[in-house]
Amino acid sequence: NWWNVYGLGRLGKIEGLVYPYFEQENELPKGDYFYGLDFGFSTDVTALVRKVIIGDELHSEELIYEKGLTNDMIAARMEELGIRRGYDEIFADAAEPKSIEEIHRYGFNIKPCPKGSGSVEYGHQKVRQYKHYWVKDSLNGIKEQRNFRYIPDKNGKLTEKTTHSFSHLMDARRYAIMGKSEHRGYSFDI
Repeated sequence: NWWNVYGLGRLGKIEGLVYPYFEQENELPKGDYFYGLDFGFSTDVTALVRKVIIGDELHSEELIYEKGLTNDMIAARMEELGIRRGYDEIFADAAEPKSIEEIHRYGFNIKPCPKGSGSVEYGHQKVRQYKHYWVKDSLNGIKEQRNFRYIPDKNGKLTEKTTHSFSHLMDARRYAIMGKSEHRGYSFDI
């Protein structure tokens, strides 16, 4: 199948893209913002995304996409970005409980994203339930969405594995959606 990719007049084959369609917008609409956080440090970037859902539309804005950030630096950046301590919901990679705890101690309402067997693909399906929008200056988010693909096996059949190099904001967005939809009633105890 050949489609006009992203309305740019370029034809391209979109086979294997996890999230093939999105539109760009000038700014994030007003609404109930929530956040997704994917931790990185030396090899991978730390990625923070602001989200808002309006009807069946998922709007995203890239806030952090940077290597070398410690947890105290992430907390300071979140404060600079206007994320409200003790209020705004931030969903992060559950594989990083120490990082979640450290950022929580700075007063942020950060929670682990629910995980389990099959949860990654389930999360992709949850994200695909929406029409996707990226704020135009979210250059890394746009680049990742255009390149985030399922990896084929030796016979060319697509697997559930995805390309890691374009996964950081995609994972942060998935954590946010999974957390928002699955995390009702959870409280983070110290």
